Amino acid sequence: DRIADGSSWCEYFRPACACSLASWHALPINIVLNMTALRVAFFVLAFWSIGSAGMTDLPNSLSALISDLCTATSVYTGVPSQACKLNCADCIADGGSWCENGYLDATLEIVGVQETSDLGPGNLCWSGNLFKFTDPYSYSALAGGFSLSVTPRCTDPVPAHYTCSVTGNLVVFGGAGAILLVLIIITTIICCCACRRRRYRSYAFIQ
Repeated sequence: DRIADGSSWCEYFRPACACSLASWHALPINIVLNMTALRVAFFVLAFWSIGSAGMTDLPNSLSALISDLCTATSVYTGVPSQACKLNCADCIADGGSWCENGYLDATLEIVGVQETSDLGPGNLCWSGNLFKFTDPYSYSALAGGFSLSVTPRCTDPVPAHYTCSVTGNLVVFGGAGAILLVLIIITTIICCCACRRRRYRSYAFIQ
């Protein structure tokens, strides 16, 4: 019942337990109660910190995740501005790429516990180019104890980029048709030239 310097446990823990010298026999119970209270306070504080750092679980839809990212801009810094555009016209005006069958591959990790989700399909605007989305988003807080990563992808052949009048599918099929037409024209020209050369050689041989 004594610590190294000869004082009682009650005297040693007086500031924390507020006990008297006469009640030091009851001190172990007080210690347990105080430690339990400290642990509860720690977990409450940790949960509050995680909540202030960001979401505590992933939403169940693409639109809900976009809404969370665009609403809490003071928390999720660095989200592409295009991600918050809800229609093709606004998306293209902001220099983004629009996809009618977009997905967000999201990974949320809180203190080593990881949750992943493939959200979509749905209308999605993101930074990108003629061929694909670019700039996956990542965010971390609490010294790495909280992290969120989001990777956009489009299941259309290519997203719409410069105009909403021409969809990604039309660009692909139109481009493929144009290339095929050019190949047909080139092949026709080569065949015509070869036929004329053959006829010229036959005529020269007869002469």
